[in-house]
Amino acid sequence: MILASPPLAWAQNEVSNPAELPWAIQWQKDTTSFLKVSLSGGYSLNTNSITSDDISEFSYAHGLTELRKQKLLSSLHANNIIGFGADQCLTLTFKHTTKRHYILGLKNKNLVSFGFNHQLPMLALYGNKMFAGSTVNLGPSSFTNILYQQLSLGISQEIGKGTWGLGFSVLNGMSLKQLSLPKANLFTEAEGQYIDFDTEGDFQFSDNHKNSNGLGVSTSMSYQYLGEKNSVLIQANDFGFIHWQQLNSYQANKNYHFEGIGIADIFNFNESVFSDVNTSSLTSVLGIQAESKNKPLLIPATLSVDYVHQKQKIGLGAGFKQMFFIAYMPKVYLRTSYQLSQQWWTAITVSHGGFGGYDYEIGVGGNLFPKTIFSINAHYAEWLLAPNNTSGQGLNIAIAQLF
Repeated sequence: MILASPPLAWAQNEVSNPAELPWAIQWQKDTTSFLKVSLSGGYSLNTNSITSDDISEFSYAHGLTELRKQKLLSSLHANNIIGFGADQCLTLTFKHTTKRHYILGLKNKNLVSFGFNHQLPMLALYGNKMFAGSTVNLGPSSFTNILYQQLSLGISQEIGKGTWGLGFSVLNGMSLKQLSLPKANLFTEAEGQYIDFDTEGDFQFSDNHKNSNGLGVSTSMSYQYLGEKNSVLIQANDFGFIHWQQLNSYQANKNYHFEGIGIADIFNFNESVFSDVNTSSLTSVLGIQAESKNKPLLIPATLSVDYVHQKQKIGLGAGFKQMFFIAYMPKVYLRTSYQLSQQWWTAITVSHGGFGGYDYEIGVGGNLFPKTIFSINAHYAEWLLAPNNTSGQGLNIAIAQLF
């Protein structure tokens, strides 16, 4: 996700980068530098319902006490999301003229998104015995885990009072695991004599032994306005696809009837919440044959808007972010920043949505040296101080050198 404009693109790891606009302003005002080299990286793990402590416990189902199980289930919503993101990025920005820049970027991305309803964890924790004589609805549910690299080339051009950017990327798809379950109704007969499983969905995954399982392209666009007191940044990132080679695909679309079999024979819930469905047991029981296909699939794309109003040493900001083609909720945030000195600042951000509910971030940044800019942003505090009542953890670090 390299944006075709001078600032670093918003990290897809879900921890924001409040240094984006301040760095763009400094880069714009610097008349002696012709090159900016930026390194950034980070990760985030978040959920809109389960607490940080319960995520750790839920990763090992055998370790949950009855009290912890009830506490976890009581925290669930009708629709739940767990998301993980990690990225590392190298960006080179060249000043061709004062109004035109070229951007070259290399990025590695790993993204996990799991969307599910409240009945799926109940089945995972207690099995299907508690649903005897009734139907448990496991859909809609979705799971995506995608790992890919991105080589990008972009250009930004100042036109009038704003700067427009356009970028194109070549993508290398390393691995993909994707489950889509629009419908999955499981009925257990009252005496346990039989099970009916009415499902519609598909599961597909790539070869884990290759470094490249597909190639693709994407595009990014931006508009940036940098005023004396007001700044706006609008970004549309990563709209594109990867054409996966020999993708292993399973499809099910019928009502299955089983006699003398338990749900434990079909699914394996004894490992991490991010573990794969036990495909060997599942396909054997359902009689589904795997197909190997070459298939183009859209990658997760992002639309975001950032606004900052600067009044002396205090900055007030607000923003919006939406990711497409994965389980994600619209994210909004409010931010306040304070200029500690001519070289250093700090920022506090409160957000809602995305992979989580309410989240709180704190960031610090400034000049390590006259032309070396550094920032660190984290929401570790809520995880460390109140793991039983909050969700989410993450860290993003960025450094830029002007030449």
